[in-house]
Amino acid sequence: MNIAANYKTGATEATQIVLSLDNRLPKMKKKHLNIKKKQISFEKMLIPVDIVQYSKNKSFKNAKTVWDKKGGGLKAIKKLKPNTTYYIRYSITTDVSTLKGYKKIGGIWSKTIKVKTKK
Repeated sequence: MNIAANYKTGATEATQIVLSLDNRLPKMKKKHLNIKKKQISFEKMLIPVDIVQYSKNKSFKNAKTVWDKKGGGLKAIKKLKPNTTYYIRYSITTDVSTLKGYKKIGGIWSKTIKVKTKK
């Protein structure tokens, strides 16, 4: 993992943060997901999922993003519509040290997977 940050002289926050996770996220597969009528859970994922983005559109137009706020990874996406196709991708976060403390930064997105909720 490579992390680089550039600071202005005397600045209180980082002016630019560049984060590279070497494009090595484990693939999300349908066997890692528990697909139900109104929710999709990530209990079988190989690593804890921090950020999930889902949309009804393949290009992620009007996509919704869900962050893990408690730590330990997201458990599920809830309040989905039954019998609907969703496109899902995920990312992990890294804590980056700034002058004010630590800040969570999202990494690269995984490949997109197409999932249909049950009737």
